[in-house]
Amino acid sequence: MTGAGRLSSVKRGVRKGGESAKEAIGHIADLIIHIAPRVPVRDLATLRKHFPGLGPEEIADRLVVGASRATATVGAGIGAAAMMPVPPAMFAELAAEVTGVAAIEMKLVAELHEVYGRRPRAASAGAPPPTSPPGPRSAASRSPAPPPSTRR
Repeated sequence: MTGAGRLSSVKRGVRKGGESAKEAIGHIADLIIHIAPRVPVRDLATLRKHFPGLGPEEIADRLVVGASRATATVGAGIGAAAMMPVPPAMFAELAAEVTGVAAIEMKLVAELHEVYGRRPRAASAGAPPPTSPPGPRSAASRSPAPPPSTRR
């Protein structure tokens, strides 16, 4: 194989790897969207019961500390699992960490909205959450990437 042939082969491999990475990220994003309605969020009354005598700033500080610790725990747990010599499991470990941290962050943001009286209005009040996890994203369901000239 010549140098040009090897370069062409490497370019094809990089292009194919980029496409599968985009699919994986899309699947993880779909999974996060699917779990979002199932993340338990405490309302203001419950937060006041859990943190009696504290004002909004102190409750917010406690929520941030708790979310930081929870995120560190997820990272440590997944990091320990990643030490196992099973390279094919790395995608599952990464997906588990990303979705776990995303759930913690969603809960934190929602509870901070409760603390500061900024609860968003439900877009579809009373609508049940989806019952089955999303399948693989098809090319038709994804919006096309903007042309290179409009990217920043």
